[in-house]
Amino acid sequence: ARGGNPANARSDSIHVLAINPKLRKGTILGIARDSYVNIPGHGRRKINEALNLGGPSLAVRTVRELTGIPITFYMLTAFEGMRRIVNDLGGADVYVPYDMNEKNSGAYFQKGWHRMDGGKALAFTRTRHIPGGALGRSENQGRLMLDILKKLIWPIRMRA
Repeated sequence: ARGGNPANARSDSIHVLAINPKLRKGTILGIARDSYVNIPGHGRRKINEALNLGGPSLAVRTVRELTGIPITFYMLTAFEGMRRIVNDLGGADVYVPYDMNEKNSGAYFQKGWHRMDGGKALAFTRTRHIPGGALGRSENQGRLMLDILKKLIWPIRMRA
């Protein structure tokens, strides 16, 4: 969301993350925001409408019914919230799979690993003119989320 309450917006990015803290491994499933799915109580619509139609509970229910994956937690943020999360974690270490030079998003990166502050991370995930189009953008969003997840989860010790 560009402003206001993110729960009243359409989803820009939808990902399901699964982690195994004991193995220190995780995986991510990106769902294209323009995918037509059944939204409970609303019929077949674009999945990104679920959040706008019924808030986080309907968005989570829609993803759960689509994938069959139990959703234990969710995170909802707007652009500024994403910037703050990355900055509060001391930046994100993200692999950029190709050169980026896009004026609209402000993403100027050479292929390779980059330490990104919140502004750069947001530019990286919002870049549209890339290989794979919207799916490539979703992959980049997932790359950022995996680094954030590592920083949030890996320091937590598992209890016996």
